Amino acid sequence: MTFSVPHSQPSSKPRCFKYGVPASNDFEAEKLYRANLKAAPGDWYTTAWYGTFLTDRGRYAEAEQIYKDCIRLTEKSKGKDSLFLAIPMEGFARLYQKQKRYGEAEAYLKDVLRLRLKVTGKDSLETWESMKYLGWHYYIQSRYLDAEPFFKECVRISSTRGATDSAALTDLGDCYLAERRLKETESVYKEALDTDQAKLGSNNAQTAIRMEKLANLYETQARFREALPMREGVLRIRKRIFGEWNADTAKSIDRLASLYLEFGRYADAEPLYEEAIRIQTKVLGTENESTASSMANLARLYVSQARYSEAESLMQAALRIKKTVLGDDHPAVLTIKGNLASLFNDQERWDEAEKLQKDVLRTRIRILGRDHPDVSTAANNLANLYEDEQRFHDAEPLYLEAIRIRKKTLGDAHPDTATVMHNLASLYSRLGRYHDSAKLNQEALNIFQRTLGEYHPKTAMSMNNLAGVYLDLGDFVKAEQLCKRALEIRKRLFSNDHLDIATSLNTLAALNREQGNYSIAETLYKEVLRIVRKINGNDHSWTAASLSNLSAVYGLQGRTKEAKELDIEALRLGRKIWGDTDSQTATYISNLACVCESEQDYPKAEQMFREALQIKTKALGRKHPDAVKCIHSLMRITRLEKRYKEAELMGKEAVAERTRIFGINHPDTATSIYELALVYRDEGQKANALRLCKQAYSIKMNLLGESHPDAVRYRETLASISR
Repeated sequence: MTFSVPHSQPSSKPRCFKYGVPASNDFEAEKLYRANLKAAPGDWYTTAWYGTFLTDRGRYAEAEQIYKDCIRLTEKSKGKDSLFLAIPMEGFARLYQKQKRYGEAEAYLKDVLRLRLKVTGKDSLETWESMKYLGWHYYIQSRYLDAEPFFKECVRISSTRGATDSAALTDLGDCYLAERRLKETESVYKEALDTDQAKLGSNNAQTAIRMEKLANLYETQARFREALPMREGVLRIRKRIFGEWNADTAKSIDRLASLYLEFGRYADAEPLYEEAIRIQTKVLGTENESTASSMANLARLYVSQARYSEAESLMQAALRIKKTVLGDDHPAVLTIKGNLASLFNDQERWDEAEKLQKDVLRTRIRILGRDHPDVSTAANNLANLYEDEQRFHDAEPLYLEAIRIRKKTLGDAHPDTATVMHNLASLYSRLGRYHDSAKLNQEALNIFQRTLGEYHPKTAMSMNNLAGVYLDLGDFVKAEQLCKRALEIRKRLFSNDHLDIATSLNTLAALNREQGNYSIAETLYKEVLRIVRKINGNDHSWTAASLSNLSAVYGLQGRTKEAKELDIEALRLGRKIWGDTDSQTATYISNLACVCESEQDYPKAEQMFREALQIKTKALGRKHPDAVKCIHSLMRITRLEKRYKEAELMGKEAVAERTRIFGINHPDTATSIYELALVYRDEGQKANALRLCKQAYSIKMNLLGESHPDAVRYRETLASISR
């Protein structure tokens, strides 16, 4: 929303751009204002500038007195219907807006409009000016429905005078955008662009502003391919008009880089971010907010590539600059703090991440109160951290609180509300509450489809995650439909070599693996590995995970040698990326142990499972779900080695801990109960084996259905024990 203080300055008056009088500093300007008012009390020109001068410096009482004197003297000399009264009255409105006394400001603006309508008529430029100011007044209060008719009237007035008001069209589009009336927004933005291109040409600064508005809209809708020519056009115009070494040019470069980042075109984005920072540093200086913003954006790219050290260095520098320029409690500072916490989270630096996220949440509550969308965002981010730490029961109440706030402030059907619902649904999946997850995920998907449309990254994300839930439930038909649809959407939105494409292919591969379509799964996992390697390189955590997934398929095909080679490579990467004593490295040790188990090399498998357990216990604690998974694996190995007493002790511990973490009605809990039943069976404790196997079968059947492969296997085991 662009707006200038609505009073004109006649060219006959000598003026300095900054002050309206020939002065080089505040002291000289004020001295001249006072002299002019003494010579001509109530002079509208001096009053306008001096009132603005005082208002901008927070000297509200003095400004108020200046405007009062001007109104009194103008009414006395020119009458109560003089248009000159509009100047101090609008000055009052601006003064009250600065103090957020919007009701008093509105009253003055309406009085000015009535005056101008009476004196100049409904189609005059003076009336247009008042309509514009009132529309803007409502807009800054987020009263978009109130603002809309005034901007429409501005468009009408300009049309009657033989021209289209592209600025008013843009303002009207801003109102539509705030109300999420996206089709109407696009229509008026395009009309504004066409108007300026016809009137000013395609290489005009004003035309670039209209193109930028459309680019922003397209990016909001994830219409990245349509946004791209707009961003490139804006940059071309600004380079031509302003040159390379210009702040607006740098801003356009930064935004084009961010669009490339959305496409996954990291190699194109990185040099642009670097160029933007170089220009901003030279033009604006290193201690500038815009420079810091571009540094933070480049850090975001580094995070995507797991270049954590470089990302942290840039984020810390950006945070320091933002704090210096804006203060500790500014929203932009809190945003970077949250991003830095997410970076620590990615590196499993849980304590540092939690400290920052809690600080952001506390600060936002203190400044904004509990019921504010930014507080919801902070609560959601802290919940994400707890979920990644597998502190599931700490995460759930935060997600629920975030949803409550967003429903209250944004409404039940807002996409931001759906985003947190989607996150809670993912948590429910990890807790084994698949039916709750499916219901919530479907609700979120419906909102995304209704508000953002079918072809949007969040819609595709929600579809893919819902496909994963149905995969866990064993409903392969629904899983396949959703997964393929998500992949189709993502292929339309992104290039083939994009991480979102890889995510959908990964889900489709997992589906085929579960259905026993191992050759198809293998092909898909190989494609995922190719994309991940191309984007992130060979030495990346996603590459290690992709190698591990492909290894699992080889194992199911009996290709133990190939599986082992991949798991060895994944472990090598894990050690290189995370170090020997990191919990993620321990996961790859466990995976390699599973291959040794399939080779019936039980001593080697046991040794590796114990190493993994030791690392997990030291890093996360013995009661952590990942550590418990190692205990479960050791129960299985010691049973196969016929060390039943040890197996029984470990089995009881695994069942107890998984019941504590997930509850009794969870697939992982059922798996441990089933494995403990096998221990009792092999020991000859038929009654205990039968009881536990029945319990495990009942849980799996209720959660996943009787046709799920696990339920079928448990039923067959139950029948064999019963004989």
